[in-house]
Parts: sequence; structure tokens; C-alpha cells
Amino acid sequence: MVRNLYHELLHTLGLHHEHTRLDRDRYVTIQWESVVPGKEKNFKVKKGDLQNLPYDYNSIMQYGPYFFSVDWNPTIVPKKSGVHMGQRTDLRSLNITRLNELYHCGKYTHTGKISELVCLCKRSHYITLYSHHVPILSFPEETTH
Repeated sequence: MVRNLYHELLHTLGLHHEHTRLDRDRYVTIQWESVVPGKEKNFKVKKGDLQNLPYDYNSIMQYGPYFFSVDWNPTIVPKKSGVHMGQRTDLRSLNITRLNELYHCGKYTHTGKISELVCLCKRSHYITLYSHHVPILSFPEETTH
């Protein structure tokens, strides 16, 4: 339940679902006949900047293969074999990179196994820290531009 909050928080920060990227048809196939009627909007392509970043099958913003299935068949089929989709446990480094790009925050640092990720931007809109794989998002009291 708490992990879904990270997914929803990334929406609030401006990220869309990975499977709604403009180039998604190169990476996944949507099985429209298996989508619950009325939920098609969750699979429609959205306009947006791809930020020159690769498709992330394992993003916290990627639906799992059976999300909103009306008939127990997959709604999203990856074109690459052997990939996992739809995890809701961890932010991925590409999620952080997307946020840094969106908010013009330069590169991030990471030590160990993604134990710390920090926006390096002096005009930081957010700071993301990992501690034992438990992400904590905090916002500065004042943001100067």
C-alpha cells in the first residue's frame, strides 16, 4: 500500500506511466480486447518529452502485465522476452533521472547499491534519499530561483 504512494507521488511530480510514452509501441503491445471497459484511458499514449532516456520495463511507473484485465489475459505484453513489469517496491535510478531532467537538476550521485540519490541542483525542487532501500522524499522549506 505504501509503495503505491511512491507511484502516485511521481504522478504528482509530473511523471506519466511508462507504458503511455510516445514510443511505447516499440517496447510493449497493448491488448485492448483484454482491458476492462472504461479503463482504456490508463493505456492511451500521452504527449511528453522522452528526455532521451530508455524505456524502463521495471519502472515503478510501469503497469504490470495484467493490470485492468477483464479476462485474466495480459493487457500489456513486452516485446522483449524475459523482462519483469509492474513492480511497486522501489524507485529506480531512471525514475530519479527523469525527475532530475524534468526539474533541470543536473546529475545525481549514488554510492553503494543506490543507497543515496540526491539532486545536485542548487535550485533543488526536491531531494531524494535512499536509506536501506526505503526512499524518503523531502521538500525544502524555501526554493530560490
